[in-house]
Amino acid sequence: MPETENAVHVFDAAVELTAIDAGRYTGNTHPAYANMVGPFGGVTAATLLRAVQLHPEVLGTPLSLTVNYAAAIAYGEFEVVARPVRTNRSSQHWTVELTQDGSVTTTATAVFGNRKDTWESTELPAPTAPPADEVAAVPFPDFVAWGKNYDMRFVEGPIPGADAPRTPIPPRPSGFGTSLHAPSTSPRSQPCATCSTPVRSCAAATHCPPVR
Repeated sequence: MPETENAVHVFDAAVELTAIDAGRYTGNTHPAYANMVGPFGGVTAATLLRAVQLHPEVLGTPLSLTVNYAAAIAYGEFEVVARPVRTNRSSQHWTVELTQDGSVTTTATAVFGNRKDTWESTELPAPTAPPADEVAAVPFPDFVAWGKNYDMRFVEGPIPGADAPRTPIPPRPSGFGTSLHAPSTSPRSQPCATCSTPVRSCAAATHCPPVR
């Protein structure tokens, strides 16, 4: 992954924030993490987490983070506000907002805490894969700038190139979904035993029972 001219890692530069006051910061989107529309969502999440880490009241280390991408983020300056909403003995709950021009584009909730020594369990083993140097690196398309920060090596299912054959979309089956002309199974829609018309249309519906 590249570094800036001042030997600051590009990721650190991307999540850099300047404090305005306690819990309120300004930042700028970074061209190295540009995506097709706006910045890469992962670096936005990291920026929100960074705002909590910089807060003078932060307790412990990150335990969880939930991010809601409410609107597209424009390239340029933004503001982040981090608020501790509940502090317990060993855990702390946060809300975070990212705004541009006074409009909220992203919100998040985070939980920080002091981790204690306890048992751990890995539920699933790592999948079988060859060594990384035996798998060819696959570059991202030029317009996905953030992908250039990573060395991508796909064991299965690589990103299709421009010359990759298109996968045809199968036609939708005729019985898919609900058809307005599908036969009804309602007893009132069954043929009248006397006149063979649907019971709901039969003038004798009050005394002509439906066929069973």
